[in-house]
Amino acid sequence: MTACGAAAAEIGDFDRQVFGQGHHWHAYRFLGAHPIVREGVAGVLFATWAPAARRVAVAGDFNNWNGSSHAMRAHPGGLWGLFVPELLPGALYKFEIE
Repeated sequence: MTACGAAAAEIGDFDRQVFGQGHHWHAYRFLGAHPIVREGVAGVLFATWAPAARRVAVAGDFNNWNGSSHAMRAHPGGLWGLFVPELLPGALYKFEIE
């Protein structure tokens, strides 16, 4: 796996460090929604940057637009991430940010 590849299962240390310095030219490779396979399970990896957020979740047509069941995990530097297994590419979604 490459440090900033779209297939990365997590936001890697290198990506967090360079993004935090404001020099990441390929943040689109991990921010947003990306179909991946993690431990043999296909799904979608969501990531966003919300440095002042207390809570971030993913709401979409796959959970009746209720983000309470898909809370994201905070990473250093204001990045948030979540892997949703068995979610198909093309699902509608939005980030709920508090």
